[in-house]
Amino acid sequence: MSNETEVAERYHEQRPVFSSLAEIAATTLSALLRSRKVDFLAVSHRTKTLESVIEKVTRKDYADLSEMTDIAGIRVITYIESDVTRAAELVGTAFLVHTDKSVDKSEELSDDRFGYRSVHFVCELGDARIALPELAPFKGLTFEVQVRTVLQHAWAEIEHDRSYKFSGELPSVIRRRLNLLAGVLELADGEFGLLAYEVDEYTKRVQQSAKSGSLGEEELTSLSLLEYLKSGIDLPIATGQFSAKSTVVEDVIGELKLFGVDTVSGIKHLLTADFLAALMRHVPSTTVVGTFRRAMLFTDMERYFSQAWMKRWQGMSPETYGLLSERYGEATCCGQVISDTTIGSCAAIFRS
Repeated sequence: MSNETEVAERYHEQRPVFSSLAEIAATTLSALLRSRKVDFLAVSHRTKTLESVIEKVTRKDYADLSEMTDIAGIRVITYIESDVTRAAELVGTAFLVHTDKSVDKSEELSDDRFGYRSVHFVCELGDARIALPELAPFKGLTFEVQVRTVLQHAWAEIEHDRSYKFSGELPSVIRRRLNLLAGVLELADGEFGLLAYEVDEYTKRVQQSAKSGSLGEEELTSLSLLEYLKSGIDLPIATGQFSAKSTVVEDVIGELKLFGVDTVSGIKHLLTADFLAALMRHVPSTTVVGTFRRAMLFTDMERYFSQAWMKRWQGMSPETYGLLSERYGEATCCGQVISDTTIGSCAAIFRS
């Protein structure tokens, strides 16, 4: 274009349209990612500043502002690389992608280099969307979509932010260390993806074990415990308090392990017929967490308080009082005689 003044005039005329385009594309993409259950941290959008537009027009020697494909930009940040792939595939089906202008930045790196990695798409909304009257003004206008992981985003922001101290030409020793750090981030990115895959595989295995009735030897985790409860294994129908929607918090899992319950099969030693019957008599309504804490108290109150209690609760309800009174009678706990009067005293001690 002939001069900066002309660029500025054209930009100010078109900026509101590109700003609306960026917002519409970002909103559309966010909704599609959620509907396809693609996990992401954020979908943001921006319109280039006038200074950035002038710099690029000058550097690229564009004849017209329409040659610039990224005035409107959308950025998708996912947690792991497999979700970058899923998000990228969704971009390809949601919009009209100019494949000749799109690029995978990681493919531009030589095999001995680390650094900026991201997938860039140059897109239009596509014929189907442009056919809608309210979107007709965006016909022929392009926008850029960048898809990257959290760690790729962090690296790009550090390396490319011109206001940051790592930008510009650096001594070779410092640049080498910076490249090594980029390699570490790339390795960590891959490890996060592998861990996510292994968690998914573990989830499938536990669910399959629950279906086949072989869940017992699985390590006690929130997932294995909830699958056990959903399966109804060894649980009398009359109990009724156990719900697949109940939240088993990490601290009660920790208490169970400190108490000596390391596997799912250990649960049945807590949920005895005597305990469940007593629970029904004294506690008409409770949660999964409350059930297992009462089961540990019912099984061995002294061991619970000496080994498993993490002081996450400090009161004893009347219902629990009645349950333990039936179980222990005049037995001793924590060096005190358990009776109708001293169970309350024992509870008071653990409130302090």
